[in-house]
Amino acid sequence: MKFSKGFLLVFFLLVFSSDLFSQTGSLRGNVSETFAGKNEPIIGAIISLEGTDKAAVSDTAGHFFIQNIPPGKYDVKISYIGYNPKTIKGVEVKDGQTANLPKIQINEDVLTTEEVEIIGTRDKGSDVSMIQEIKTLDVVASGISSEQIRRTMDRDAADVAARVSGVSVVDNRFVIVRGLSERYNAVMINDVLAPSFEQDVKSFSLDNIRSNFIDRMIVYKSPSPDLPGDFAGGVVKIFTLGMPVKNEFSAGFSSSYRQGTTFNDFKKLPQGKNGWLGYDDGTYSYPKALPPDYNTGGGSIKYDAFKIGSNFRNDTWTPTDTKADPDIRFNINNGYRLKLGGNKVLGIVTGINYSKVMEKWNDARQALFDAVDSKGGSAPLLTFDNLDVSARTVRFSALQNFVLQLRNSNSIEWKNMYTHTGLNRYRNAYRYGVVPPASLDDKPTKIVNYNSDVSVANSFGGIYTSQLVGKFLVRKNTDVNWIVGYAKAERDEPDLKNFQYNQDLTDGRYSYRVTSGSPTPVNFGRMFFKTEEFVRTVSTDISHRTVVDFLGQIEMTLKGGWYLENKTRSFGLRTFGYTPQLVGPSGKYNDADISDLSPDNFSKESTWNNYDGLAISPASQNGAYTAKTDLYAFYGMTKLNWNEKLTVTGGMRLENYTRLIVGSQLFVQNWLPSINASYNFSKKMLVRGSFGKTVNRPELREAARFTTYDYYVRTNINGNPKLKPSLINNFDLRLEFYPSPEQAFTIGVFYKEFQKPIDRILIQPTNNEKLISNYDISFLNGSRGYSKGIEAEARTSFKNILLIKDKDYLKNFSLIFNGSLLQSRIIYDQESLAESGVLGLEDSGEMDHIIKNRERFLSMNSKRTLLGQSPYMINAGLTYKNDKFKNMVNISYNVFGTRLFAVIPGLGAIYEVPRHVIDLAITQNIGKNIEIKFGIQDILNQKIQFMQDLNDDGKVKRVKGTGYETDLNNSKTIYQNSSGGSSNIYTTSAPSSATPLQLKTNTYDVKDTEFLGYKRGSYFTLGVTLRF
Repeated sequence: MKFSKGFLLVFFLLVFSSDLFSQTGSLRGNVSETFAGKNEPIIGAIISLEGTDKAAVSDTAGHFFIQNIPPGKYDVKISYIGYNPKTIKGVEVKDGQTANLPKIQINEDVLTTEEVEIIGTRDKGSDVSMIQEIKTLDVVASGISSEQIRRTMDRDAADVAARVSGVSVVDNRFVIVRGLSERYNAVMINDVLAPSFEQDVKSFSLDNIRSNFIDRMIVYKSPSPDLPGDFAGGVVKIFTLGMPVKNEFSAGFSSSYRQGTTFNDFKKLPQGKNGWLGYDDGTYSYPKALPPDYNTGGGSIKYDAFKIGSNFRNDTWTPTDTKADPDIRFNINNGYRLKLGGNKVLGIVTGINYSKVMEKWNDARQALFDAVDSKGGSAPLLTFDNLDVSARTVRFSALQNFVLQLRNSNSIEWKNMYTHTGLNRYRNAYRYGVVPPASLDDKPTKIVNYNSDVSVANSFGGIYTSQLVGKFLVRKNTDVNWIVGYAKAERDEPDLKNFQYNQDLTDGRYSYRVTSGSPTPVNFGRMFFKTEEFVRTVSTDISHRTVVDFLGQIEMTLKGGWYLENKTRSFGLRTFGYTPQLVGPSGKYNDADISDLSPDNFSKESTWNNYDGLAISPASQNGAYTAKTDLYAFYGMTKLNWNEKLTVTGGMRLENYTRLIVGSQLFVQNWLPSINASYNFSKKMLVRGSFGKTVNRPELREAARFTTYDYYVRTNINGNPKLKPSLINNFDLRLEFYPSPEQAFTIGVFYKEFQKPIDRILIQPTNNEKLISNYDISFLNGSRGYSKGIEAEARTSFKNILLIKDKDYLKNFSLIFNGSLLQSRIIYDQESLAESGVLGLEDSGEMDHIIKNRERFLSMNSKRTLLGQSPYMINAGLTYKNDKFKNMVNISYNVFGTRLFAVIPGLGAIYEVPRHVIDLAITQNIGKNIEIKFGIQDILNQKIQFMQDLNDDGKVKRVKGTGYETDLNNSKTIYQNSSGGSSNIYTTSAPSSATPLQLKTNTYDVKDTEFLGYKRGSYFTLGVTLRF
């Protein structure tokens, strides 16, 4: 690390030293424009003396000053982005004197802007274009440009979204806007709602879109009639690349090293011949020879289960021990413009991405303690595991867009994007058993067994989106925009395997946990999941501009349209478990001795042939559902602009929503009014406010009375047909200041009021042992809730901040900062729980257990934060760009506050604690064609840590370690006796204070403990890109 710090110091000194010496001039003046009848200063205008290198930039009052100009006459040029340039000829500068120019006024380049729109050369992905687009929107919004994306090492839309004001990302995939979880946000690709192949989450997985496919990303935070009505946090619009600015071809390659993974031990699963592309060649596919009715208890009796088992491949149970390779990425991008005559231009954009990434969790553990009773005191440990996780991800993405630019700003675009992801994941949760010590002062005498719970998972998923977009000026002031969209998302998760075993370390023998009754795939079995979703969309927007005379000249825009969407989803699940006993066709039982099975011979076909008595049977978790939704939305709105000062936009959106799932039908009609208003104090400063109603509807899976198994959390997921839509009132107020086209400062507040907010919980349906496997995930409505916050954002350069003898030493630096302070509450009462429709809370079943569940639930949830809510979020980025030496350095920082992950009545809440992330990216261009980029992501490599709030005070913080002792050699360890004389090692951070009763019952001092923790490792990347 000393070498690294020294290297970076020398690098920065060498790079920045190029700005230490320069010359200045001797000329004074002021630049302004006319707005609403008044003069407004122009900030950031460039004033240059033609034929020389003398120049200056106007300050916040429009003033400029150039010194030490040799005597003579000069032509002075004033230029500003989006404005007509102006030249003052023959300005004389005399020796020892300062020439004072009269006030200079420049005007917006309206004609040039129209020409840019006609030929389609405007770069919408630049920082300046992004700031201008946010400024001119009628709603509260934040965004990020492709220019800003290129400064970082961000590789997909999830990385990009985390840079936007008020936005964070969970699980490296799902977006959280203003602290509201993924279910409260909508994602659109080119103005069409995105599909999802997630089984149980209402969200689009943003890691499916490559960052180099993104032209810009805008997050709309306040309602408008022309936006979808189903959101509360925000609408995330991702626009893929459009008309190329120029002809350009690029090819890039990069390789990455991950600390703790690359060149370290890695569990590699069998992949088949197509594994390098992320596709399954049939290695994990569902057996074609399996009888179609082999899915019920009755069906299984008709067949010889021993022979049925031979249809399954058994050479894929265990991984191969290897070393992890460096990650590789390859991309090709091509933009081509073909002039067709007149002002017609055909643009073709092609992009191809490939990546192979390997990741291993480091220092990974999970533990779950019983909750502390109301009197405080002790918290018995329920389970503890070390985690060995290896994941290999291969992703292939392609983009093909066509843009036909016609006359009068008319255009037709056909945008296509496809992403395929193949994931192989091995997880082993293990622990050791010891002979317990005689007292706290003794060490364990011997490690006697090894307990393991293994999961082998594969996932192959793809998303294809296509939009045909038309933009036409049908009359002088009338625009018609239309979209026809199609999308398909599918995920195949074949042959997920689970098995549990114990190895006796005294004799080396294995014993597998195989149930002799009903087969349990969680213990020893295999599962097959498949999800498909199709989305078809048609939308049209019509707007007409006119001028009316009412209290002066008013610019009025009338706009209306519709958005029609049809969505179908199918889900299938087949599960199988192994049993040592089964009534076969002969009516006899067959006992199977599988004690000789071991991980070493698990995948050998001969092993399975020798144990014909090990029968495979359908398990009870089988099932499938097909669902359909239709959304018919219509809207009308009016925009009024008074004298460039006051703008008011308002209207109504009507959404008719129909859902058909598992034989039940739901129809909901929502009238959603909204109004947005802005007042311009000047051309650079405005205040905007808004009010609007939105809705949040239950997603298909949430509303289906259907049970599936989540093999990551290792528990069941139950839908709830009684879920009701949640209605939200949204209020926003924001002050915005734009000193120059490259600068923006905003600060705003918001408040959201929820009626019946939809929540996700973990609940124990029946009075069983307190194990996580006995808790079900379900969904319910709260009584009410709210979310409020403050947001601030700054985009600025450091030009003119440090001027010494008219030399600008910080002109190459720029800063982006955004931060949020957030607070939310969700409120429950007895009535909402009794009518919730959730097993374990509603009025049915074991009432004693249900009443106790409600008491626990209300004690934890009477007033708590919404899931995913952080009290604060901060993003910052400092950039140094030197055009002369063609290099750029960017340092990025990101952190979010403690956020609620899960609520488990009886066991406490689970929180994800803050994690500080610092990234560094260094770019060096060599000539016109070569770019070299080096980056370090997650320099600090802080542990990803989830904490269990045992005393339910809502206050948790990061701990060093786990909050409990895990060292087998700790002489003051507490042990829990298990059957058979051995024990699992369970320890506490304060064993010296343990009482004999605690030693016997395995209880601990009350402290918040780590529920899950692991490190991903710092990530080093070196890449090269060739451009032609």
